[in-house]
Amino acid sequence: MKRAWIALAAFALIAGGCGQQRSATSADSGSAATEAAMAPAPARDASAGSPAPGSTAPTVAAVSVPMLAYEYSLGVEVPLRRLSSLVDKHEKACTDAGPAVCQVIGANTSADGGDGGARATLTIRATPAWLKTFRTQIQKDAASTGGKVANTNVQAEDLTRQIVDTEAALRAKTTLRGRLEQLLASRPGALSDLLEVERELARVQGEIDATQSELAVMRTRIATSKLTVTYVSQGSLAPDSAMRPLNDAMHDVVKTVAVGFAVIIYLVAGLFPFLVVFGPLVWLLNKWRKKRKAAKLAAAAAAPPPPPSPPA
Repeated sequence: MKRAWIALAAFALIAGGCGQQRSATSADSGSAATEAAMAPAPARDASAGSPAPGSTAPTVAAVSVPMLAYEYSLGVEVPLRRLSSLVDKHEKACTDAGPAVCQVIGANTSADGGDGGARATLTIRATPAWLKTFRTQIQKDAASTGGKVANTNVQAEDLTRQIVDTEAALRAKTTLRGRLEQLLASRPGALSDLLEVERELARVQGEIDATQSELAVMRTRIATSKLTVTYVSQGSLAPDSAMRPLNDAMHDVVKTVAVGFAVIIYLVAGLFPFLVVFGPLVWLLNKWRKKRKAAKLAAAAAAPPPPPSPPA
């Protein structure tokens, strides 16, 4: 009910403004200005600034240049001893360029399985001009260390429609905020009604802040590009060689032998508690049986021989 009262009050305020404009000398021009203020503002290119007063913002169809967010990835193969120093060099180059040009998003180095190799990843975000030069420098640095760029990948995401729609929604919410502020200032009423208008105004302001943050993120993705460089020790990205089956077989033999020893260790560890508990019992039982057998033999030896049987 309170929201309906707010909507009716806003409509009355707008209608009153339109009536006053129509009663003025320039009625036609005032009516046209009011209708233009009531209509949703057309979309504009996100790369352009705010439209100048009196100018008409371009519509969606007028956006001729797509707004693309680029992501690059490179796979660099270098000797193991030069991998760490090359990662540090490229990370330092981004840091020295400054946060306005390049920012390091992530960097890590780790051992690569059981082949004694290593792997590292460097992720940065930089301006397109600086990134173009940096990608060329990566190829030169890899070649100077005896390595190479093994693979490259480029992906682009079109954010044109998303930005245009978000800007249109932002303009609509900004217009609604202005109307609520005008309603709050010019329509005194009950305290509950004023509180309801203030709550609605706070909600709209929160949506405006969230939309502005979303726009800022998308514009940053367009103004800068993301690059992920994966460094691996030499040979890890190379195709399978003729000796690969033999190497795999030797590796499997060693692994099988190691698994066999592991099973033996597990068996010994599992049987050890039983040996500790039942071993002494078996030993005592065996000792008792030997004593009993010896006693029987001694008794048989001490017994007199049986009398001879009479002749037939």
